[in-house]
Amino acid sequence: MSTTYTLEAARQARKAGAVWRVRVEHRGRNPKNKSGFSYKFWEAQGEGYGSVTIRWGRIGSRGRSQVKSWTHFVDKLDEKLYSHGYGYVPGSVETFEAPHPKPAPLTGPFALIKKLRAIKDGFEALDASGAVLFELPLAGGFSLRETYSIPVVG
Repeated sequence: MSTTYTLEAARQARKAGAVWRVRVEHRGRNPKNKSGFSYKFWEAQGEGYGSVTIRWGRIGSRGRSQVKSWTHFVDKLDEKLYSHGYGYVPGSVETFEAPHPKPAPLTGPFALIKKLRAIKDGFEALDASGAVLFELPLAGGFSLRETYSIPVVG
């Protein structure tokens, strides 16, 4: 089963630069259809702030697709949900958890840091040979340790 996001989760995924997908379906009465019933899907997929690929058609078919803007997608999704009786596919709606973005590489003197050593009120930044480069406050040392996995030595 593929992941289907709600509009809000798609917004979060888009902001994080991740792939997102929203699928809604209409299964039921439709006076415009000769049989009186319709079984249709409408879905959109994108990655980050790029364009949105929208696909629609009869459930079980490949459907048709077009590339549209994010704004078009949001407007059409609202229309499908609130005016045309579509609903998120039951059992496939999940929330999106943003991936942890990869931190930017360390630059300048920070690029030389290979280890940290705890001292009173902070840390010493050490290079590969163990020489002290400079001192860091507690918050700075903890941030480097957590973000860049720089080990703390005794």
